Amino acid sequence: MKYLKKFNESKIDLEDLQKYCNECLAYLIDEGFVVNIYTFNNKIYEFEFRKDPLESFNFYTINEDFLTFLEALNDKYEILKLGNGQNNIRINGLRKDGEYLIDDLMYEIFSVDFPILSILFKIQEKNPN
Repeated sequence: MKYLKKFNESKIDLEDLQKYCNECLAYLIDEGFVVNIYTFNNKIYEFEFRKDPLESFNFYTINEDFLTFLEALNDKYEILKLGNGQNNIRINGLRKDGEYLIDDLMYEIFSVDFPILSILFKIQEKNPN
């Protein structure tokens, strides 16, 4: 049974993941941003990136640091699709919300031109295949 338990558990440690986020986003955290991480079944981790206290911000003020962080995270983990759609990143704004492909953000195929309240995405371990 001890092997069965190890097979069903995630190798992602929540404390290490939070520390990794805080290190990668240190400059933005110093500017009042936070990264909240929630776990589902110890296999899927949902990230919420926002200002604390909650206030709107513009994408251009975070894009370089945040996109570098997303790229590093994408190398280490699998960034999941949202629901049944094809998009990976949900951006909640004051008057508008949107869902985007991670590659569209990374390669700046479009711009996020509305005030943002939070950015959400989910990860899990990469498949060994």
